[in-house]
Amino acid sequence: IPKGVVGLVSKRYIAGETLEQAVAMCKDLYTQGALCTIDHLGEAVSSTEEVEETVKIYLQVLDAIAEHQLNSTISIKPTAFGAVLSEEFCFDNIHKVVKRAAELNNLVTIDMENHPYTDFTLNTYERLRQEFPQHIGTVLQAYLKRTSDDASKFSKAIFESYRN
Repeated sequence: IPKGVVGLVSKRYIAGETLEQAVAMCKDLYTQGALCTIDHLGEAVSSTEEVEETVKIYLQVLDAIAEHQLNSTISIKPTAFGAVLSEEFCFDNIHKVVKRAAELNNLVTIDMENHPYTDFTLNTYERLRQEFPQHIGTVLQAYLKRTSDDASKFSKAIFESYRN
């Protein structure tokens, strides 16, 4: 459970410490009319072993969502998938998870992290969108000066893909 100020603020939004707790919370929220996204906390991962564990956890989450027929997606952070180690290593790991999400007809949203990862995050989204257009999304940060241009670019690309 998150500690300190972050823990106090985020406790309401944290489904639990285990996948079973997250599944139970999603089921409960669904009965109240809410949709869920599951995000395994942990970013700025600095070893390949930690990245491999993160990938394994997200694959398990996707399988649990399908098994329990949850109305839920997942959110990921590039630094949890190895962006601090290597961009291509990170992309390959995110690709594994998005591929599994597509097999299960689910959606992966790439969260936006701090500024040094903005270009990488958006480039990763664009690359994955070529292969998995219905199964990948990204977050744009409203306070960046570039966001309006990014939103326009992506909305035009998405619109064109649906027209064709």
